[in-house]
Amino acid sequence: MPHVCRPELELTSNDWEVLEHTVTILGHYENAVKTLEGDGIIRMRKKGYCGSYGNIWDVIHGFEYLLEVLEHYKAVAKDFPEPEHFTVGINMAWEKLEKYYTKLNETPIYYAALAFHPAYRWSWFTDHWAERQEWVDEAKQMVQEVWDNSYRGLDILANTATEGPVAKRQKRYHNAFEEHCIKACRKPMRSDGSKAFVSDEYEAWQAQAEHGDDEVRDPLEYWHERKLDYLHKTPADPLLTTMSALERVLSENPWPLQKFSTLVDFSGENIAFLSRLSIWWASCPETLDHERRIDAFNRALGIYVDFVSPRDAEFPLNLSSADLKPLKDVFERAARITCGEGRNDLVTPFDIEPTPASSSLGSSVQYTGEIPEGFCGGVFDDVQTHVKYLVFVNTWPKFVEAMHQPSHWSMPKFSYKQDTVEVARLPSTNIMDCHGVSVKRGEWKRRGIVFDNESMVRVDPDET
Repeated sequence: MPHVCRPELELTSNDWEVLEHTVTILGHYENAVKTLEGDGIIRMRKKGYCGSYGNIWDVIHGFEYLLEVLEHYKAVAKDFPEPEHFTVGINMAWEKLEKYYTKLNETPIYYAALAFHPAYRWSWFTDHWAERQEWVDEAKQMVQEVWDNSYRGLDILANTATEGPVAKRQKRYHNAFEEHCIKACRKPMRSDGSKAFVSDEYEAWQAQAEHGDDEVRDPLEYWHERKLDYLHKTPADPLLTTMSALERVLSENPWPLQKFSTLVDFSGENIAFLSRLSIWWASCPETLDHERRIDAFNRALGIYVDFVSPRDAEFPLNLSSADLKPLKDVFERAARITCGEGRNDLVTPFDIEPTPASSSLGSSVQYTGEIPEGFCGGVFDDVQTHVKYLVFVNTWPKFVEAMHQPSHWSMPKFSYKQDTVEVARLPSTNIMDCHGVSVKRGEWKRRGIVFDNESMVRVDPDET
């Protein structure tokens, strides 16, 4: 008989009970870890649930939630027939969790993320750390130092009067950790409508909780709506340099970032690609009949031709061969059928005459052949992830910093004469100068004409 099958090694009913509790505890860990993994972007999830994962303001909640779970099982373990082994495991888990909890003191961002969340603010700390006031004081001091050194603005008079309550959202909890986070939201104290003098915007905001603050689930959207009151007075916020902030700009208003990347960072094709891809995704229904599938393929083929294809795109995206090959397998044959041999010579690309300015080549492709098997709604996913990462690490920090300059960022005014010179990469649209001349993107004819900062139209220097 194998050693493991000996009768004395069989699990007893008590053993099974302990294992069931262990599985339950590990389930709580799984809920917390998976909820804290992600990009922080609110999007439609499975089963019609709309939410986000990986929120930095939920990290402290994660520690508190797991500590509560361990505290509960530490209390009930004494009722187990043989609690010693289970109790030792609980104590070791507690020590490990406490070790990493204390590491939050290495940076103020976790405290700031929770303190600047309208549903929590510093009240959450005073409630949950009531017996450890020194923790609250230390966290406040860390955030205060950041505010004093980088963010303090002018004295303001804060009106604490608020509007009526907002409509409540339906409470739907998709795991116990999410329920813990939502139930930790604090209802704001009712204001008496009086005015209080506060020394700066930070104190003003902490003092003027509004009706509906406990319903806020996305503090980035909350502050985005109030940017006109605060953004122009403060330097770049670390939270604005997150991927979620970039995602919001790309989805809501990519044009300022497009202008900046085109005329300052010289990477306009990246933003144009992400914007065009977003439009393509939004216009594709979940189920496609044959006619709609051909239409979706043609629009995707246009994206490939304008931004990806080394033969057709004026400024192809900077992709590795591993990212490029799957797209070539899907689109290259159709591109050659609809576009011929392409505009670029892959060996000596600069030995040809520039193509006359026209609308983007991809907008005119019309393929009627058989749709490749590899075509699907996620055909651009890997490339989109790669390009978005390039924008995030290269263009986005510069854009955020430029947006916070005292005079905002100024668009360069390029002058040009009769000969042609490459000085910028523009989106895939024609720009008309004041003489009605279509100017090819990336090429500027030097004729004493400059670029107007606001209207994106070329004007004579004398008119500026």
